[in-house]
Amino acid sequence: EFSTTPHRTRPERRSVPDVDWSTRMQQMEAFLSEMGHLRVDPNYFMYSNLGGWAVKMSELHQSWQEGREYVPPEMVEKFNQLSAMGFGFDVFPTRRGERSWEDSFGLLLQYRQETGSCRVPHHYKADFRLGSWVAVQRKDYKLLAAGKPSRLTHDRARRLESIGFEWVARQRE
Repeated sequence: EFSTTPHRTRPERRSVPDVDWSTRMQQMEAFLSEMGHLRVDPNYFMYSNLGGWAVKMSELHQSWQEGREYVPPEMVEKFNQLSAMGFGFDVFPTRRGERSWEDSFGLLLQYRQETGSCRVPHHYKADFRLGSWVAVQRKDYKLLAAGKPSRLTHDRARRLESIGFEWVARQRE
């Protein structure tokens, strides 16, 4: 049977399964242990769409903080528990290309501070877009160096170089 409804290949938001609180806390602890931080990418679908859940928590927290939504005392306690773990309630949905160059550069600085290098793996699990952004900077640098049109400016290239950015990606060591 055929449908006349257009087929969408990528839903705008993946559904967030209903997972009990203690399981979510275990998932957050596992993420923290694996990644070293709780800046969950909104597109991180592992752990029953942990990224989508982090977005929901951030949106609810923001609505509560701004006085737009009442949350019961039990939820305030849960917010406190997340905060004590190091969750910043700053995970919001993004659309492709929505993150600015400056935001990505700031995340690269954080990555460098945590790991000691700017060599972000292309498929970096903690933030898929950061690894892709780094690859795009390298591609755009090649265009810039060849005198071709590039989205990378000379000023941005100098800023990347000043933090130890490597224009040639090393193969896995």
